[in-house]
Amino acid sequence: MKNTYEELFDEFLALTEFRLLKHKDGTFSLEDRQCANLGDIEDDRFETASEVLDRMDVYIQDYLAAGIEDALDEESIAIDCDWKEYGKYRDFLPDYEFDFDLLDMIVNHSNEVDLNNCDYSLAD
Repeated sequence: MKNTYEELFDEFLALTEFRLLKHKDGTFSLEDRQCANLGDIEDDRFETASEVLDRMDVYIQDYLAAGIEDALDEESIAIDCDWKEYGKYRDFLPDYEFDFDLLDMIVNHSNEVDLNNCDYSLAD
């Protein structure tokens, strides 16, 4: 059974249009559903969710942090930290609860995500 953070990890991969693949040796990789394979991300192998999320830093910025930054800017709220500390702005943006939940999982709970419990396909 999946825990909350594993469910959020699956939702993050769906949001960023990646699929998790499990290889015969027990390692995991990502398949870019947009077929962009930026930075040859599909060639990387991972053992933990933390490793996956570390590699997806650019996607976290583009898909989550940038939207929160724009919303804070619209509210004339100055940002005084990097995206890893954005949780302190949660109360200012109730419409971004899901984004904050994803960031919280990424920053504080990635070690609680077992990739074997997440949605994956078997690699060829």
